[in-house]
Order: sequence, then C-alpha cells, then structure tokens
Amino acid sequence: MTHDLRNRFLEHNRGDSSFTNRGKPWMLVYYEAYISKMDAAEEEIFLKSGKGRERLDYYLKESLKKFISGEVA
Repeated sequence: MTHDLRNRFLEHNRGDSSFTNRGKPWMLVYYEAYISKMDAAEEEIFLKSGKGRERLDYYLKESLKKFISGEVA
C-alpha cells in the first residue's frame, strides 16, 4: 500500500526493500487504486491470504498470456 506507486516501484527496483530485493527488475502487471486507506489496507491483507494469492496468480497468468501473445507491450 502506498500513496505514490511510481516511487514505490522505483524503490523495489533499486533494492531499497529487503523483501523485494531478489527477483528484480520487477515489472508492474497489476494495481488497484482506492479512495479509502482502510479499504486499501483490507485488500492488502486479503491479497496476502491464500485466496488473495490465488487471485494474484490468476492475474499474473492472464497478464503473461497477453504479453506473450503481443496484446500488451
């Protein structure tokens, strides 16, 4: 969760976070925007749960299919 997605993304690719230092460079394939900080926090907790990870896996697979097929540059 962040107020500045671009800066957060740059931090991850610079290696500023030990949690995301491995696997870089990162590519952004999905994000959600919320008006309420509480809603964003609840969604982040969900995405870190088992069902949330299943949803993220689905989004990643779909994004990769589109990328490979040339639908997304």
